Amino acid sequence: MSQILKLTILDGAQVGQTITVPSEKCSVGGKGSNSDLELAGLPHAIKFIDLSSNGKTWTVVEFEPRSALLNQRQLKRRNKLSSGDEISLPGVTGDLPFRMTVELETVKNKAKSASGSGILEKVNGTVLVLGLVY
Repeated sequence: MSQILKLTILDGAQVGQTITVPSEKCSVGGKGSNSDLELAGLPHAIKFIDLSSNGKTWTVVEFEPRSALLNQRQLKRRNKLSSGDEISLPGVTGDLPFRMTVELETVKNKAKSASGSGILEKVNGTVLVLGLVY
C-alpha cells in the first residue's frame, strides 16, 4: 500500500485549497523559486521544504534551517508526517506564518493475477466468442 499526500492551505491567497503532492519527491516554495509546488503567500524565489515518500511514509526536510515548523516545533533533520500535522512556513508578512495541514490517503496497490499473464481477463468477451465461432 502506498500513501498520497494532500496539503490543505490555511493562510494566504490559496486559503481552503487542497493540493495533492504530484510526485514522491517534491519541493515547496514561493513563486519564482523553481520549486515543484510554488504557492502564493510564501516569499518569492525561496525554497523552504522538501517532501519525500518511500512508498509507506512521507517525510519533510528543510532547505533553510529554522524556517519551518511542524506542529509548532522546530524540525529535526528528517520528520515523519501524519494526518492532521500542521506545517508552518514564513509568510509574506513577517508576523503571520503560512500554514498547511497534512492529509495522508492510503491507496491499495493492485495485486498481479495469480493465473499467469491474465490474457483472457483482458480480452473482450465478444472478440472471444467471434474467434471461437470462426
